Amino acid sequence: MSRTIFISLMMIPLIGGLMKEAGAQDSITDIDDNTYPVITIGSQVWMAANLRATHDAEGRPLNGYCFQNSEDNCLKYGMLYSWDCMMNGDSKEKTRGICPQGWHIPSDQEWETLCTVLGGADHAGKRMREDSSLAFFVQYAGNYFPKHKIFSYLDEQAYYWTSSMYTGQSAWIRNMSLKSTNVNRTTVRKDYCFSVRCTKD
Repeated sequence: MSRTIFISLMMIPLIGGLMKEAGAQDSITDIDDNTYPVITIGSQVWMAANLRATHDAEGRPLNGYCFQNSEDNCLKYGMLYSWDCMMNGDSKEKTRGICPQGWHIPSDQEWETLCTVLGGADHAGKRMREDSSLAFFVQYAGNYFPKHKIFSYLDEQAYYWTSSMYTGQSAWIRNMSLKSTNVNRTTVRKDYCFSVRCTKD
């Protein structure tokens, strides 16, 4: 694999050019009645917490994982999904995948836009982690590799899938380290399991 990636979030009013629009949606609920805070950053609307849905739109169980198979970790950090599970049988960029209705899996370009609005990839990771006015606090959920049954990097790294394929076996992700200020862009095998943030259509 190329490299690995993680992330975490929260919800607080935004300031300056990132101000939350009046009357904007404050939360979104998934099919399992999990509720997530919502934030507006520039022209984009993002979930401010990692997805933890256990069923798709048709009510079918999803093959997601809690770190170390602990339900408490799912509640705190969200679930970890493979790329194919997240995309729910689709391969198109910005597909709904396992997101709630009206939301989709962000593309590589949408993540790039987010980083640009936050001052560029070299600084966006620190802002997502520390800027309380931004309310995109990264959740360092680690990752899981089912082939070897290995969980890694809880509370150290955040890895987020995009809906953009690189090859038939790999896709683009974003990675943030607790000890770094930047957001890394790289490609990873689709059978790794990472966190998911949805963005509004």
